[in-house]
Amino acid sequence: MKICDKCGAYNSDNRQFCIDCGDKLGDPVSDKERQRAEQSIDANMEKLYNDNDPLHITLFDKICGAAALTGAVAGIPVWIFGLLTSKEPVFPLYALVFLLLSAVEAFFPALTWGIEKFRLSFTVDNVEDATPSPLYKWCRKASILLCLGIGLLLMAEMIIELI
Repeated sequence: MKICDKCGAYNSDNRQFCIDCGDKLGDPVSDKERQRAEQSIDANMEKLYNDNDPLHITLFDKICGAAALTGAVAGIPVWIFGLLTSKEPVFPLYALVFLLLSAVEAFFPALTWGIEKFRLSFTVDNVEDATPSPLYKWCRKASILLCLGIGLLLMAEMIIELI
């Protein structure tokens, strides 16, 4: 592999001139530099692929999903405490449902896309060719935040009710 000094383009070893700018190329790079360049190319390709995949689990999804699961796990002792003190909270089941829905949407977007494809199968001829639109991607993120927010508000209401 040869790297152009002028434009930084990667060229094969048998090239004498840069394929991008036409500048004369020097000697091939060392094996260590070649590995570093290949890792950089692989990382960029992975990023490009993930940026175009609407079902890719992003850092946002992981944070929201972790917050939803943490809220759901924290809600169980609150609910048990309410049962023991005979002040049964009003919203424990609703809070858990919203938090778990948020976590499922955050961690398993392909599952909800599969349900959407099933719904589409009643109106679209070739549903296997259907791909999520940018609007679907935006709505997926909004539904994660909405379910997480409602679940946390209901959880806060439970805690306030117990105090």
